[in-house]
Amino acid sequence: MELSRITTKGQITLPSSIRKRFGLGTGQQVMFEATEAGILVKPVRIQDLTRESKWKKELRIALKQVETGQGTFYGSTEEFMKALETDFGKTPRKKSRRINK
Repeated sequence: MELSRITTKGQITLPSSIRKRFGLGTGQQVMFEATEAGILVKPVRIQDLTRESKWKKELRIALKQVETGQGTFYGSTEEFMKALETDFGKTPRKKSRRINK
C-alpha cells in the first residue's frame, strides 16, 4: 500500500511504483470514479477517449434524427439488409489462394 497527501490545491502525487506499474507519465490523464469501496483512479487511454467521443457524437446525431422524424426507419432486419445491398451492393468475398508445394 502506498500513501500520498492531498495538497492545498487538491492535488495528489501518484507514487512512482504505481506510475511505473501502469505506464503513466507526465501529462497522462486519469479518471476518478466513486465506488462503494472508495475512489477508483484509472488511466485514460487515447483510444478510449476516441471511441467514446465518436460513439457519443454518432448517438447524439441518431437521437436528433429520431426526435425530428428524419432518417430512414426499417421494420425489420431483413428490410434493413436489403436497403444496404441496394445502396452499397453485396460485399465481395475474398477468394482463397491456393499454395502449391
